[in-house]
Amino acid sequence: MLVNVIDWVRKRLLATLWILFCAGRMHADQTAYGLVPLWDGQVTVHGKVGAAYDSNLFGNATEEADQSVTVTPALEFLRAAGVLNLEARAGVEVIRFMDFTDQDTEDFFSALTLSYPNRPGPNPRRILGGVVWRQKSDVNENLGTRTRSELFDLELVVRYDPTDQFGVRLSGRYGTERFRQGEFSAIDAWTLGIDGIRIHSDHLETFVGYRYRRSETDGRDRPSLELQDHLLRAGVEGELSPKVVGQAALGIQNRSFGDSGQSDALRPFGMATLGWTPRYGSRVTLRGQKDFDVAADDRSVDSTAVSVALNQRVYRGLSIVPSLSYENVRLDRGNGRTRTDDRYGAGVGAIYRLASETTVEVRYFYLNRESNEPFFDYKRHIFNVAGAVSF
Repeated sequence: MLVNVIDWVRKRLLATLWILFCAGRMHADQTAYGLVPLWDGQVTVHGKVGAAYDSNLFGNATEEADQSVTVTPALEFLRAAGVLNLEARAGVEVIRFMDFTDQDTEDFFSALTLSYPNRPGPNPRRILGGVVWRQKSDVNENLGTRTRSELFDLELVVRYDPTDQFGVRLSGRYGTERFRQGEFSAIDAWTLGIDGIRIHSDHLETFVGYRYRRSETDGRDRPSLELQDHLLRAGVEGELSPKVVGQAALGIQNRSFGDSGQSDALRPFGMATLGWTPRYGSRVTLRGQKDFDVAADDRSVDSTAVSVALNQRVYRGLSIVPSLSYENVRLDRGNGRTRTDDRYGAGVGAIYRLASETTVEVRYFYLNRESNEPFFDYKRHIFNVAGAVSF
């Protein structure tokens, strides 16, 4: 079995290397973000081709294996002129499977981001808005199977600094996910937040704030959920030290369950996204989060997750990317049964830049989930080879 997998990966790796090498040589003298000038901006064409082996395609105890090929063309438009900065991206991810052809899919995606003002550095008034629509076909860890869904996300952040030491930030967000499989509930979430900011320098700020979030499911054949989360938090963001950049926050959060009959849950909150550059060519990224969520089978989710990844340059154009992750998840439907998952992950990969905008990568991921419900116990191996070009 392992010999067949290695031979399968080797053949596709050689083919991808050859295709990407030819494409890279063709575009080596071209400058990215310069294909087509349009409305004082530039259009870039992106293309990615990948092949993968997945030992557990559905992410559960059935452990069904398959192989797939993915093609992802996309267009990107960047405009940094006038008073606004605009970024837009649209494309499609086409996936074809060898055995489970009923899982073949074409997932379209699009995103638009607007920011004001269009200049770097401090500014007393700042506005950031974004909208994302995409289709998604992947393993849903909370549901224990592959799902197909459509996601829509709308976000607005407004900031005003009345002095050079203090600022106020208001944020609002609406997100929804609709599943193509009829047995899963639709999810809607509304979020409002306010933060008071202390400006220590151009590169470092601390903040205290409040976040309100309302989440709903439509229930399908089960009782629906109406959840309200109230969060008090304090944090820091920016350049935490000469070699560490990112943001971190701690707080306390209360979740109420509306008319479901469940008791309120009071939990600690935490989040961190930190990038450490110990020396040239090395970057360590640490992420952690403790927060509530909601699953499409009408369960309340309480999760704690942490991950660390390294991007280490080892040779001209060649980097290795190992990673480790752990997540503890509690899913509660309020009927006295709580599912508890421990999810472990490890990965290693290599990325090689053939030309200025042409890369090829090889990755391996190992995933292990231990659950108190046997159907959700599994081990999963994923081998992936891919190449990307932009011009």
